[in-house]
Amino acid sequence: MSFDFNNTLKGFYILNSYDTKLMLEISSKLNQLLELKGYERYTFPTIGRVEDLQKEKNFFEFKRQTFILEGNEFYIKPTSEAIAYPIIFDNKQINEFKFYLQGPVFRKESKACKKFFRHREIAFFHEAHAIVSEDNAITTLNEALQIYKEFFKILNLDYELEIRSKEDTFPGAQITYAFDSKKTKVQLGSVHLLDKNFSTVFGDTSNRRIICFGISERILGENLVNDLFAYPVIVTPLVPTIPEEYYEVLKTLKPLVKHFDYKKQTYNNFMDKIENYYKPKYIIEFGLREIAQNKLVIKTKNQKKEVNLKELQTQLKNSLNTIDVLNTYLT
Repeated sequence: MSFDFNNTLKGFYILNSYDTKLMLEISSKLNQLLELKGYERYTFPTIGRVEDLQKEKNFFEFKRQTFILEGNEFYIKPTSEAIAYPIIFDNKQINEFKFYLQGPVFRKESKACKKFFRHREIAFFHEAHAIVSEDNAITTLNEALQIYKEFFKILNLDYELEIRSKEDTFPGAQITYAFDSKKTKVQLGSVHLLDKNFSTVFGDTSNRRIICFGISERILGENLVNDLFAYPVIVTPLVPTIPEEYYEVLKTLKPLVKHFDYKKQTYNNFMDKIENYYKPKYIIEFGLREIAQNKLVIKTKNQKKEVNLKELQTQLKNSLNTIDVLNTYLT
């Protein structure tokens, strides 16, 4: 994950253009899976009534972390369910309801010397909720688990699925399933059977159950290299101006490519930044020597190979998958 470390306040880090594009691609894939199962996207208010927030106190208390507006009547949402559920259960015509939403929630930083405004999960907090009858609760829970299994398969992420202990179960939930990364061991997503705990406190009289599940920006910390996402290929021209014939080949790689300006005096630091910051699968590089020979260099962390420019251009035109072409040169 790539942040602007010039700003070190917790919650004030900045997603760069690469991570923002990756975030949008990821959420788009998840949205498609959810909509196939009947979930629809909604946007709820950012401001809620304090009296609704207080109803959650049987499960957890957000008072110390919540921004209460002047007058003590309204608050800025620290969670989404405190905003959404009162609105939904006020509508007596709604029976079963499946929806998803994404966006930030806000918390007061309680550990800092000075209180300040921060995003809880920045812009990428993606969650889904299903309000269903008792008969459909287990089926919907299994459906939520299957959606995430398919989602992580698309991302090529290896995970371990486990039922959290009582101590680690989400407050107010009967059971919590967690998808943990095999590589980094961090939690990538979770699915909660809230049963009727939350629906009851928010005024439901129909004995309905709630299943909620979500992922956060932690997923961007995984090394996502996939043709579906941005920049698995990095191009680093070691010349001030890219020749036209090279530019024609590089256009074929879009939108997989991120171009960088050449700065000879900082080349070593520049390459370290590329490899550690973007974590590309391939780096394509060329300088004056390669241009004179009509070649370019394809590199990975441990390998590199010179390739004829025209040969690469032909291969790319005849293939639908850029990564497959580059795989033929370095394996």
